[in-house]
Amino acid sequence: KDDLDTRDLVSSLAIEMWRLEKRVEIAKADSPKESIVANQAILDQFQRIKDVFKKHDIETHEHTGVAYNDGLSLKVLHVEEVDSLPKGKMQVIETVKPSIYFKGQVVFHGEVIVGKAKE
Repeated sequence: KDDLDTRDLVSSLAIEMWRLEKRVEIAKADSPKESIVANQAILDQFQRIKDVFKKHDIETHEHTGVAYNDGLSLKVLHVEEVDSLPKGKMQVIETVKPSIYFKGQVVFHGEVIVGKAKE
């Protein structure tokens, strides 16, 4: 039970950090140069948290852009047809939640949206 609680905690924290990282990337891209300097303390703190995760062997794996096959340990939330994919090919077009690894073991299977070639 305690091991399961730890895995749930690790997964939840890592997923929220991943979401925060995505928002920070968007904010950095949209921010004028002056506000980037003002936000540097936030970015530094964010990096320290990422360093703690790395020290404790907590990894998040983004799957967007990866070729998809049924052998991947992912939860597919939706499959949609995409014009840009070659016939017979499937690809993760969006990671809704990343896969979380703790000490090299999957503790949370990523949730994704998969694109497939139009018939």
